Amino acid sequence: MSENKETRGRPRSTEADRVILETTVQLLMEKGFAEVSIEGVAAAAGVGKTTIYRRYPNGKLDLVIDAIASAHLHLQLHETPDTGSIEGDLLGLFAHPAAFQLIGGPGFTLIGSVISERESNPALLEAFRVAITEPRRRQYNTIVTRAKERGEVKADVDAELVGQMIFGAMIARNLMGGEVNIELLRGAVRQVLSGIAA
Repeated sequence: MSENKETRGRPRSTEADRVILETTVQLLMEKGFAEVSIEGVAAAAGVGKTTIYRRYPNGKLDLVIDAIASAHLHLQLHETPDTGSIEGDLLGLFAHPAAFQLIGGPGFTLIGSVISERESNPALLEAFRVAITEPRRRQYNTIVTRAKERGEVKADVDAELVGQMIFGAMIARNLMGGEVNIELLRGAVRQVLSGIAA
């Protein structure tokens, strides 16, 4: 019997766990929730269907929720920039390759897929919020709080709204078929800062 084949009583392979979750996230970003299947994940990950069903006996939804919760495997959350200015910090945050992958790359498909399932599978959206949006919300708060302490921005500035306005501008450009690039980012950041500067 092959050593790679699972047998009764053998501890679960953490490598198989990683590959299954990574593959599921990649397929979600490429195809969207509706097109992801246990069979497709198994084939792309190079594991048997039974390997996945042992882990997720309730099927695809549980697998996808777990995959989104571990989405940092593909959408790495980098450290919050600390350049000494809010403009530098926001540019550093949004210009990071992981941010562009989320907003303008395959991650955009993941966002659309999650939103399209919000009525029928609300747990999917909640998993996305916890894994992807909540950590980034904390980063916005950190950047704007530091800027307030330096006297760069008004004391009553809403940190979350600052991040949402920049993120939203980039999402909107993508929806309208435009290119999401560094020039768009710089323009969005400067436009927002013109309204909140102290």
